[in-house]
Amino acid sequence: MLKQRLVFLLKHNAVLQKIYTGTMSLFFRCIGLFVPTDEQMVLFSSFMGLHVNDSPKKMFEYMKSHKEYAHLRCIWAVESPEKYPDLQTVRIDTPRYFLTALRAKYWVTNTNIERGLSFKKRNTVYLNTWHGVALKKIGNDCPGRKDYNFRSVDILCVSGEHDERVFQSAFRASPQKYLRCGMPRNDALWHADEQQRREVRKKLGIGEDKKAILYAPTWRESTDGGKSYAIRPPLDFTVWKQHFGEDCVILFRAHHITTKVLDLSFDSVIQCMHFND
Repeated sequence: MLKQRLVFLLKHNAVLQKIYTGTMSLFFRCIGLFVPTDEQMVLFSSFMGLHVNDSPKKMFEYMKSHKEYAHLRCIWAVESPEKYPDLQTVRIDTPRYFLTALRAKYWVTNTNIERGLSFKKRNTVYLNTWHGVALKKIGNDCPGRKDYNFRSVDILCVSGEHDERVFQSAFRASPQKYLRCGMPRNDALWHADEQQRREVRKKLGIGEDKKAILYAPTWRESTDGGKSYAIRPPLDFTVWKQHFGEDCVILFRAHHITTKVLDLSFDSVIQCMHFND
């Protein structure tokens, strides 16, 4: 909770943010002068270290299944290393994490590696897959936010012209760094066949005779403007049930930084998908 409050304060106080980012960026750039680059090391992170999932995981799995990448050493930056005993990990936002970032030749993430700072070496290759299509205001386009800067990203995955346009203002991204390939995680959806669709329905307990409706609110629906990231869905699901009855299933998927869901109960109609799916 303390960490979340500090992060919120730094994000929304321009003076403190400028002092912090300037000082710490300079500090780590100086440290980086004495840290040799490991040409075989790849640093992965997903959703600020909260999970091991999304596009970075798909890329990690691809690398592990293809022998041409066997020489690379993959390290995951996570908040809770004890959850991943089978992976080589480093606890994010620790001194060891920043040293690992300075040492790694390759960075792969769907959010950020530098944690709001600027210390990437020139010979480090930075791939950012991002984690969504820009269907809402994001990054610097949000009120009170001007701290996003993707100028150090070497390759930024985009899904089309809309992303390319939005990312320039939202992230200060360089158009020449765009790779129009979509998000790697979506490859599984694109190539899914009828058998896989049935298997997913079976896993979720959704009959073939039911329609599945996904409700996936962002953290912006939080009750206190994002200070605690608790949300109270602004929908009356009783009306949904009265209208649809048992003919559909509503799948609820919270944003990855949502901490608590208020005033919502789950049953055979309203089902909760795990936060880290």
